[in-house]
Amino acid sequence: MDFFTALRDELDTQQRLQKLYTDRLSSMPEGTLWTKRRKDGNQYYLKLPALPPKYLNKKSNGKLISQLKSKQFLANNLCRINHNIPLLSELSSSYIPLFTDAVCKPVDYTGSENAAYPEALIFSTHFGLKVRSKSEAMIADALYTFQVPQFYERKLVLADSYGKQYDIYPDFTIPLPDGSYIYWEHKGLMNDPKYRQRNQWKESLYFTNGIYPPHNLIITMDGPNQEFDVREIHRIIKGLILPRLGRL
Repeated sequence: MDFFTALRDELDTQQRLQKLYTDRLSSMPEGTLWTKRRKDGNQYYLKLPALPPKYLNKKSNGKLISQLKSKQFLANNLCRINHNIPLLSELSSSYIPLFTDAVCKPVDYTGSENAAYPEALIFSTHFGLKVRSKSEAMIADALYTFQVPQFYERKLVLADSYGKQYDIYPDFTIPLPDGSYIYWEHKGLMNDPKYRQRNQWKESLYFTNGIYPPHNLIITMDGPNQEFDVREIHRIIKGLILPRLGRL
């Protein structure tokens, strides 16, 4: 069993124990057990809120002492579980396995299938893919880091409402385990009227073919000064892509 699977199993186990312990504690007797250690054996006391400790005789109160010991054990472990679950959940959502299964293998790093403007492919990712902008390089590197399968500018044939077909090249195509895809378009030149018009037409074509956000289309864009925050890329990957890959 790899670490990621063990991590998910541990999270699942502690979530089940959290419910089990909480249910059991609700049926336990009121109060807490105080133990006074003596040479001739322990003495036990029942402590209730705003009342002095009450001595518990081992013979006549044996069942109550046993229940309070169990209650103390459950409460201590539930405290640890409540501490662990948020940590395990965060780690399981952000941990990147060193080795992945077949779902993450069909990754094409060979480059764009779009023959137009090859001279614009001047930005390199850390793993050697050539893309058209720094923002696209950031997205590609983030997908690579999270081991998300990706195809850059892979050809997609879509038909408009009249049935006419067009070859388009989504910035990123992400295959999913069920055979469907998520498409990611990044808009970097929104101050260019022709670029904006082209993107509007492309979005209309997507919608006609049942491709729309957030179901199977992600759309991001640069800010007014061409800024783009990698933290936003990570939020998108964790929130919209990893769950679809079965990696919550």
